Amino acid sequence: MHTNSLIFFLKKYLSGKTLTIIVPFFLFFFQTVAQDRLKTPIKLKIEDGNFDEVTVVMKNNTTGESNSIPGVAKFDLDLKINCDYVISFSKPGYITKKIALNTAAPADRVSQGFYPFNFEVVLFKQYDGVNIVIFNQPVGKISYNRLVDDFDYDTDYTKQIQSALKTAEDEIKKKQQEAKIKDEQARKDEEKKKAADAVAAKAEAKAAEEAKKKAAEEARLQAAQEAKDKKAQEEQAKKDAVATAAAEKQRAKAQMEEEERAKAKAAEAEEERRKAEATAGNDPPPDNKSQGGGDDKPPSGSQQGGSENPVIASVAGSGEENRPSGQSGSGAENPSGKASTGSGEDSAKKTAGTGSGDDQMNSTKADAHKRVDKGISKATAAEGADNLPEPKVSPTAAASVKATPEPAYEVLPDITVEEISETNRTITRVTVRKNEKETVFSKVQYNWGATFYFRQNMSISETLYFMNTGRR
Repeated sequence: MHTNSLIFFLKKYLSGKTLTIIVPFFLFFFQTVAQDRLKTPIKLKIEDGNFDEVTVVMKNNTTGESNSIPGVAKFDLDLKINCDYVISFSKPGYITKKIALNTAAPADRVSQGFYPFNFEVVLFKQYDGVNIVIFNQPVGKISYNRLVDDFDYDTDYTKQIQSALKTAEDEIKKKQQEAKIKDEQARKDEEKKKAADAVAAKAEAKAAEEAKKKAAEEARLQAAQEAKDKKAQEEQAKKDAVATAAAEKQRAKAQMEEEERAKAKAAEAEEERRKAEATAGNDPPPDNKSQGGGDDKPPSGSQQGGSENPVIASVAGSGEENRPSGQSGSGAENPSGKASTGSGEDSAKKTAGTGSGDDQMNSTKADAHKRVDKGISKATAAEGADNLPEPKVSPTAAASVKATPEPAYEVLPDITVEEISETNRTITRVTVRKNEKETVFSKVQYNWGATFYFRQNMSISETLYFMNTGRR
């Protein structure tokens, strides 16, 4: 039948010469292939599923061969003629379906070839409580049908199992519907749960963000408070340092004043000691004192000198002691060669203490002026003072002056300066060596402004430091 149709098509559209060449070859090839195989295009559907792990098994009961291929949505099977096949479609969790296909056909029909036989298979999920015994046998049979002169379903077999298949499929669909409802409810519950989780997550994130902000604010406030406290501590430390420096300066000032007072007192004591030593070393001998007698009256020769001004005569007598006879201001002789008046003895002592005749003359002039102030004539006093002879030192006073040693020159101090730099202060150390004595003075200047002065390890004032070192 198919062969005749193909020949008619070729005769209609091809020329005679070409047809003579091509048709015999094509008919031979087509008949050879058609006699050996039956092509069966198949559509496979997986209800509520995919094609993962889907398997198609072709078992040839005539030859005992069995082949397995992965199941896809569309594929073709080439079945041998005159063989009995059982084709199984399976997937884990789904009901396995079988198709029985017998390719036996009359020889003359086989030589003509067959149209491809198409069929469709749907796999359902397997549910608990559904009777699937009916699926242990093929759900359909295909064989050659003489009425249609081609392959077709076995209607008798289909009618036989149709009721059982429909009942099973109805139960499966019911279970499937229930499963869908259940799945839908589960999906809705899952969506609700996801929505609730999202809301909870959002609330948790918001709470976490607020907690983070709160912690950041608390940290900021704490940092600000710590900075404030630190600043207050630094200011208090500065105040304490200033107060300490002020107290130290006050103490150093008080100590300096005390040292200066002690130094002045020591200088006064030293001066008194020197005066006492000088006085003790310059006292006249006892015989001179006995001769003087401490008498303040001038000698008789002085009174007989004819002086019109007894004050000037007395003063002149006091300055002319120890002269040889005939050289007195009064002109009277003095056999002893020594002053006999008390005033002359006192003048000798003064002269010996000071070691200078000029001082004696100055004293005499001052005495004269005092007497003038008491009512004595200024002219007479001036004349007596201007006419005073040059004073002479007594031998005893001269001996005392010569006995006094010449004062030694002051030895200048040897000063060494050393500067030491530390982390927070600078120390200037001045070593003063004088008369084999070494004294260390220190100036400590801190970076924050305070400056302190020390002698050895004792705090002193800046003035005392400068007086001893000559440095600021």
